[in-house]
Amino acid sequence: MIGIVLTALQMALVQPPADPTAPEIPNWGGAIKYEDSATVTELPHAFDAGWEGKKVCELLFDNASMRAARCTFPPGVGHEKHFHAPHFGYIIEGGVMEITDADGTREQKTPTGASWWSDGVAWHQAVNIGDTTATYVIMEPKSAAARPAFRPALQAHLDAIGARDLAAFKPTVTTRDDLYVVFPSGEVIETTDGVVSFHEEWFKDANWRWDGEVVKILEGADMAAALMKYEYRDTPEGAPRSSWLVLIFALENGAWRLVHDQNTRIESEKQQ
Repeated sequence: MIGIVLTALQMALVQPPADPTAPEIPNWGGAIKYEDSATVTELPHAFDAGWEGKKVCELLFDNASMRAARCTFPPGVGHEKHFHAPHFGYIIEGGVMEITDADGTREQKTPTGASWWSDGVAWHQAVNIGDTTATYVIMEPKSAAARPAFRPALQAHLDAIGARDLAAFKPTVTTRDDLYVVFPSGEVIETTDGVVSFHEEWFKDANWRWDGEVVKILEGADMAAALMKYEYRDTPEGAPRSSWLVLIFALENGAWRLVHDQNTRIESEKQQ
């Protein structure tokens, strides 16, 4: 029974609605512009939203890593239309809330002691329709939320190479000058401009084939690496040459960018 209650609570309070017009949810703080058929509305963050001109959330903690707030709703008090960044929530005192979002309006009991994680909510609003005061604590991890996912960035880099798309390739590499690419032969390119120029010429050749698979991924706070194994052919019917590939990315201005490309020929296959 508890599991059913918590599942219902999560669906009501924290799951993003299936709304194709919903804007991208900020990592934390700020405001977003929400467009509907008639208006463009700037929505406040949950911590900033109030009720009838009065604040309902009190900031408890704020540093470079996270921030937390306590939101209190006496009977008849609600939370005006707002959005949520990714967050963890805990109910100190439960109650009965009326929730309105893209799916409509419904009554929802919120049990004391329940908790949840949310990847963010595009918008909703609520009002306490019970006879007890409801109190929540919301915690937002800043650094974790601000850190973009690595795997989509890696895939974008590989897709740009596979498509021979220089315009898509450039945003995946470092903005610094010292991008190194070490080829299976041992030859090295030591500058970002040199790497871009090489790929510009390489992409003009429609004959080569490159087929690789990701073997392992390592992720840190601001660095990430992918180990790959691939086969390269000069022509579609050419003999394959196998190599290991290590791609190292770093976070630069909130985006993953390639900072090192290391290729190592697999000798046992080289000798075949």
